[in-house]
Amino acid sequence: MKLTLPESHPSLSAANGSCPRSNILAAQTHHTSLRRRSPESATIKPALSLNFYGKDRARGIHIMTEFVESENAEAIILRIEQKSQKIEALLKQYKPVDALKTALEGSAPRTMDERCKSANWIVVHRAIMAIKDVDGMMSSLDPEYYDILMKYLYRGLSTGDRPTCDQCLRIHEKLTQRAGLGCILRSLSDTENTV
Repeated sequence: MKLTLPESHPSLSAANGSCPRSNILAAQTHHTSLRRRSPESATIKPALSLNFYGKDRARGIHIMTEFVESENAEAIILRIEQKSQKIEALLKQYKPVDALKTALEGSAPRTMDERCKSANWIVVHRAIMAIKDVDGMMSSLDPEYYDILMKYLYRGLSTGDRPTCDQCLRIHEKLTQRAGLGCILRSLSDTENTV
């Protein structure tokens, strides 16, 4: 049964902005029968449910995702801080390749929260800048790290910082020789796992 909602209903007015009538495609009435103690009498109580599509539905999903993201963001940042401590310890032991591997593990964080991405970039940037022997790094870096490293190299190039760009270009050259052009295409075309 279709339920037609009046134009003048206060919750549907365009001035209210909370629920524009144009975004409501269907409003259905579901009848629920509630039985009393005697089986002869039954009361029918309509329950109104509005199904939203389009912008309002996407906005609702986005709001729900932001709520989940904010809860997970603190846990992700805590893991990044722990990873940063491991990286600093490895750099003090003069193990920059191990520090880079540790920085790239678990990257990119599965979140849309820019705080988490920025915190992870700072950790990876520290490890990238500590690399002195690029050829030695490439010979000991496993192929599973190539694509994620390429993404971080492009993030480093986007900063415009001269020392960062110089280091990223040196590593980019060797990484492209080792991994091929497919690595570049994969890192640029992956829009879901951004760093």
